Amino acid sequence: MSKDVAIIVLGIWIAIVPFLGFPGFWETIIYVASGLGVVLMTFLLRRDIILYVSRITDRQRKSTDVYVENRADNIEQTDTKDDLPKHTKSEKISQ
Repeated sequence: MSKDVAIIVLGIWIAIVPFLGFPGFWETIIYVASGLGVVLMTFLLRRDIILYVSRITDRQRKSTDVYVENRADNIEQTDTKDDLPKHTKSEKISQ
């Protein structure tokens, strides 16, 4: 039984308890236990929804690049001063 169906069943149970003829003390215990059941199922359902939404957003964040090595975050910085070719002043002016 899924959590949302369990919440519906507990709600129906709470609606019919007054008509079943339980003594006041037992009726109170049934209401408290049923209410705690609804609260527990609601928290569990909320946790499942949060996990489901986080999985969806994680899938959307993943890279869709076909070639991972071409992604921008994999580019290494190689244009340091030591890697640049040495030019003389005359070569720079003539270019």
